[in-house]
Amino acid sequence: MDMAGSTQTQHTEYYVDEIEYHSTKHMPEPNQNDDSISSLWVGYWLNEDHWKIGFMDYYAGSLQSTFEICWSSTPVINANFNEATPINPLLYSGSEYVGGENNQNLIRRAGSYAVAWTRFKLPDAIESANDILYFAVKDVSIAGGHAGTKYPWSRADGKDAPSANIRTINYHLRPSDS
Repeated sequence: MDMAGSTQTQHTEYYVDEIEYHSTKHMPEPNQNDDSISSLWVGYWLNEDHWKIGFMDYYAGSLQSTFEICWSSTPVINANFNEATPINPLLYSGSEYVGGENNQNLIRRAGSYAVAWTRFKLPDAIESANDILYFAVKDVSIAGGHAGTKYPWSRADGKDAPSANIRTINYHLRPSDS
């Protein structure tokens, strides 16, 4: 949990109910990218009808990194990542950020900050037909590739992806019966 923004001058309390913690070794895909992606989160903003997904990029600073994010109604693993549906990122994507005509589904970090994130929408029919949605992030960095047209994203990736593995997270749209 994070209290982002200005310094907190008052005591803050959280009341949390029904949270489960799992290690990656208990996930459908135990071989996850722990090399360049950490602290993966996803959330749905009902009132605005959009999603946000974000994570920490271990290679923050002057090294740019590029990521692909997909979703599915069934668990995503390394072997079926290419069968999952890429999100259509609404932020930090497109030629200004990632370059190239065929990179509209890729994202890059917001400048030199360690946090990579974007906003996206999913069809209402998908949200209403599923109790759980599965998300996966893959580092697709190519040293010298993905240079955008807008500074600081005009710098190419500073490295190749350190792992071919994905990082996964699930989102429960409705409580489970268990």
